[in-house]
Amino acid sequence: MKQATAANLAVLFAALAWMALFSGATLLIADPRPGTPSAEIEATRHLALAIECAGYLLILCSIWLSGYSFVAARWRSILAMLACLVAFGVQIYFG
Repeated sequence: MKQATAANLAVLFAALAWMALFSGATLLIADPRPGTPSAEIEATRHLALAIECAGYLLILCSIWLSGYSFVAARWRSILAMLACLVAFGVQIYFG
């Protein structure tokens, strides 16, 4: 894979990670309607945790691709790295 392509993927993965982590967190925060069966609540919780795990995996992939493409595309690599670190920090601080 070319390093410029890897840098573009790193930026894309960072953006997808932000969306996945935000979606997973909002699913976990939301209160269920009264009378919702506990099985449905548990299924929603499992879905939210799976989405968050996918977000963390996207962060790791983006960081790896950023390191791989640093020599050829520095600014995109740095942008992706900062987006991942900020997303991870926000998730740890609020989550």
